[in-house]
Amino acid sequence: MIDFAGMLAHARKHRQMEKQNFQLQEVVKDVPHLVQLPDCPSSVWYCDNFLEPTEAANIEHAIRTQHVPGDWMQLTKRRLLNLGGVPHSDGMIEEALPHWLQPLLDRLLQSGAFTSRPNQCLLNEYDERHGIDPHRDGPLFEPRAAVVSLCSSALLRFWEPQSDHKDPDAAVSSVLMRPGSLVVFSGHAYDQLYHGVVDASEEVIDGRTANRELTGTAMHEVISRGPRLSLTLRRVPKVAIPAGEFLQPSDQAEVARRRAWWSRAVSEKH
Repeated sequence: MIDFAGMLAHARKHRQMEKQNFQLQEVVKDVPHLVQLPDCPSSVWYCDNFLEPTEAANIEHAIRTQHVPGDWMQLTKRRLLNLGGVPHSDGMIEEALPHWLQPLLDRLLQSGAFTSRPNQCLLNEYDERHGIDPHRDGPLFEPRAAVVSLCSSALLRFWEPQSDHKDPDAAVSSVLMRPGSLVVFSGHAYDQLYHGVVDASEEVIDGRTANRELTGTAMHEVISRGPRLSLTLRRVPKVAIPAGEFLQPSDQAEVARRRAWWSRAVSEKH
């Protein structure tokens, strides 16, 4: 049986979202410049002032007010919100990204961080003591990731595959992510190296911090960590059902199944 009432409600919701997105479009006149980091593994870029403080505050406000607690997944060391759909080898069932994210996606394109619009975002919320275990993002995404940081600073570290990923001193390089900054990595840094943020309330800048001069920090300077929001934006090339299409009950059941699978996959094992 065709669900005509559901299709009509879906069409109305889609038109309303298009109207909201149109109202939120903005022209970015001065796009901050990405700098490739020479003392980092190949294909890592950084922009210290990707977002102005007012822009960062507006995004944080939207995150806090437009997503209810039930939208988030509580993990051992962080709180996580998946936006855009669950990546899957059979193709992602795409979900519309929230309207507050659209200007940020525009800026990522204009900065050259991406050549095609990202369609998936992982939003992590950390307290002042925790980070994320070293990992690789895998083949379901195009081999490029962008990380926008809010609220507090932290070091993003890179490890060789054979190194001790639990040892911060074993990292081959690090990038200081300041509030409002952008880190982009691809190539060798994406495909071969592990990346992560260690569990620590304080971190020390050293000779492996590739953007030390760009951020104006000194050798041995101590960085105190506070609660932090992190947006990781990527592009999933294989899409089974585009965002905005009406989902049949069987498709909705598949979305629920994939979300359950994904929640098990991303949960920390300790």
